[in-house]
Amino acid sequence: MSSYVRKLLPRWGMAEQVSAMMPWDMPLAEAWQRRGEMRELTLRLCREAMARVDVNVVLPFCAVFVPFMVDPHAIEDEIGIPVINGVAVGLRTAEMFVDLNMVHSKKAYPPAPSALWE
Repeated sequence: MSSYVRKLLPRWGMAEQVSAMMPWDMPLAEAWQRRGEMRELTLRLCREAMARVDVNVVLPFCAVFVPFMVDPHAIEDEIGIPVINGVAVGLRTAEMFVDLNMVHSKKAYPPAPSALWE
């Protein structure tokens, strides 16, 4: 997973902003069965990263682990730095676009041919 993320970060302009990546190293199917352990594992990984480098914020890359298995506020309370809830950010961004009557670029994303829907 980290090699995939390392390819994405430069495309997003974030390569210089990420100081540490800590993998959970747990398959998703197994994580659901072991979700009781996920909070402690997440705390341990955050603390390890914070001990190695200057960490200002935690941005979990797995939206299933955080916030659905592990409450980002509980982690934030324990480690003392912000933990981003990526699901909430995505939903709020979509709500903002709707509230502002914003739409995607028709030039960048043209409508699908009507024959596709027939």
